Amino acid sequence: MMIVDWLQVILMAGFIGCWLFWRDQRRRPVLSALAIAIIATAIWGIAIDRWQVGGCVLFGLLALSAIGASRWRAARAEKAGRPARPWRLPWVTGLLWLFLALPLLFPVWMFPVRPLPRPDGKYAVGVRTFELDDPSRKGVSGVPADQPRRLLVRIWYPAGDVRGMSPRPYLTRAEAHSSARAIGEAVGFPLLFDHLRHVMSNAYEDAPLAPGAHQLPVLFFSHGYMAFLAQNSALLEQLASHGYMIVSIQHAGDSGATMFPNGDVIPMEPMPQRKKSDGKPDPVLVKAVTGVSPGDRLDAMLKLRADAVRTNDRIGMRSATTWLADRLFVHDQLQKGAVPASVARLVAAGRYDRVGELGMSFGGATTGAVCMVDRRCAAGVNLDGTDLGYDAFDRNMPVPFLMFHSDPLNIFKLLGAPVPAEPRGSNEFSYERFADAGRLPDLHRVMLVDSKHVGITDFPLFIRQPLKGVLLGGAPARDLIDTQKDMVLGFFDHYLRGIDNHFPKAQMARWPGRLVPMSSGYVADWWRTKSAAEQEQLTRRIDALRRP
Repeated sequence: MMIVDWLQVILMAGFIGCWLFWRDQRRRPVLSALAIAIIATAIWGIAIDRWQVGGCVLFGLLALSAIGASRWRAARAEKAGRPARPWRLPWVTGLLWLFLALPLLFPVWMFPVRPLPRPDGKYAVGVRTFELDDPSRKGVSGVPADQPRRLLVRIWYPAGDVRGMSPRPYLTRAEAHSSARAIGEAVGFPLLFDHLRHVMSNAYEDAPLAPGAHQLPVLFFSHGYMAFLAQNSALLEQLASHGYMIVSIQHAGDSGATMFPNGDVIPMEPMPQRKKSDGKPDPVLVKAVTGVSPGDRLDAMLKLRADAVRTNDRIGMRSATTWLADRLFVHDQLQKGAVPASVARLVAAGRYDRVGELGMSFGGATTGAVCMVDRRCAAGVNLDGTDLGYDAFDRNMPVPFLMFHSDPLNIFKLLGAPVPAEPRGSNEFSYERFADAGRLPDLHRVMLVDSKHVGITDFPLFIRQPLKGVLLGGAPARDLIDTQKDMVLGFFDHYLRGIDNHFPKAQMARWPGRLVPMSSGYVADWWRTKSAAEQEQLTRRIDALRRP
């Protein structure tokens, strides 16, 4: 909790205690002073983006009104010559104040401010942020037609001596007021995560590179749609502390507002207006998720894809193409050393001919697309991203790949559909040819039990129950964060560094009942029931819907 949180709790507890137990004649002035202090503290909280204490203004105003009314009644009684009523313990009004204070302070509990968990690697973590521009692509994602593609890039890396330095905040004030607000706007409250500027990370801005750092293993990361490049900082710091260089890209226009080092801001491109509906989910989408047989689900998914191709859908078509190009461009620039001088030495310490690819949600889908087309990808991790670009549909992933799923049980409950006997994810038709499904030894599918999609980010650290369960999943925050760390670090250590760490059995053994293996072998079983003509017909249908 912050100082402003503790101060507000103490002031409101003091007010209630004085109201209940103090019968001295100085009671009213002290209560008035406490009420004014409560109002001032709430205003202070709002001013520093700790809006969670702001509702206490109501408590202070009501308190001043009650005190004023009490004075007025006492003055009338004195004027009329009526004797003062004997003092009695004001249980009723005291409990009313308590019942008012608890819900007003509840947001302070619900949205804690606490530092990111410390990474456990041997290195301190450094971080640097810069801009890269692609003049070959102009007018992308809602910017003027003559403006080049501008990308914000942040690198986490193993650092040297950081004594005397302070870690950067999770978000600066400017970042909180720009990048993070898209998430708040999505739920109708733009200020929702402004307070994250008070959360401290474990990364040191512009820290010196670890001595002797050379040919560091490099990972490229993309965030989720409408999110920001630091949304998985706990994971990225963990990787950097173990010697990885992580290059995170903010995909301007499809992210929260992007603030560049020079202060320029590219807002998120407004989402297109969707057709009005009766409030019920699209039956084709429902069938794609809950269809009884793989054939039913595949048919529905292909119908959705055909509609996306026909309408040139922003997410499935335009954004998928843009994000893939962003990742390849940034990789090319870093490999050539075409970067600002301020990060040239840092960039030169990485190895770019054999890298790991990583992403969450839409960034995870982009990761799959990169690994399908770029031979520099040696291994990839998709954190709960659906293959909306269909790049890996009915295709074998050519490199080791980890598909890390949230718990699909929540979706079936939401749709009122029966839960399948075996868990299946949204990418059951991706990363393996239908005929080979369940047979690729280096294709790993894992489910995080009792998690929700947004729970595979840093946000479990910032929201408590009961709201956490609704938005992020019922699993403890530690489980939601540390399972990511264990699986992703273990995967890249094994496949990128060649460490014999018994992946994935050793990592999953640390989380019995929380991490569950998944298999798409049933897809191959279904595929074998089709005739050669039916298989050819489906293959042609799929190929016709791929991105050019």
